[in-house]
Amino acid sequence: MHANVPEGCAWDEFAEALEGDVRDAQSCAVWSRREPLAGVRAPRGVRLAVHGHTPKPTVEHRAGRLWVDTGAVYGTRARPRQLTMTEVQGREVSVHSIIAPLGGAMG
Repeated sequence: MHANVPEGCAWDEFAEALEGDVRDAQSCAVWSRREPLAGVRAPRGVRLAVHGHTPKPTVEHRAGRLWVDTGAVYGTRARPRQLTMTEVQGREVSVHSIIAPLGGAMG
């Protein structure tokens, strides 16, 4: 997902709301920057929820949630642009990063 899933919502209920064109569900999935409270697990029916949209200095993995947005769009001399990719195979999670020079293309 891009941003978030409402706390306490089961994945199948959320997916149904998205497919049913429910605006609150769509808004949460695309725009929410609200982080779950400490210890709040991934939605029921999901072993690992992968989030983006809210840049963090490093990848965070806690309580069945993985935040992977390291702010590739924002770069400074002190903190170069970093594009983070995540590979999930079964229960194994690998994180890979690419650093791009300021002004350089990410591609």
